[in-house]
Amino acid sequence: MNVTKIFNNNIVLAMDKDNKEVIVRGMALAYKYKVGSSLREEDVEKIYLLQQ
Repeated sequence: MNVTKIFNNNIVLAMDKDNKEVIVRGMALAYKYKVGSSLREEDVEKIYLLQQ
């Protein structure tokens, strides 16, 4: 998953491997990752899939 937008220190918007937008929650994600970087699965606590 690649970070596309940072909402706060624990929540980011990312693109998953199928190029779908997901909201990702994890402890201090914004301190560990910047926009464009790839998330490691160990740092992700929850994934929310956005549907239309």
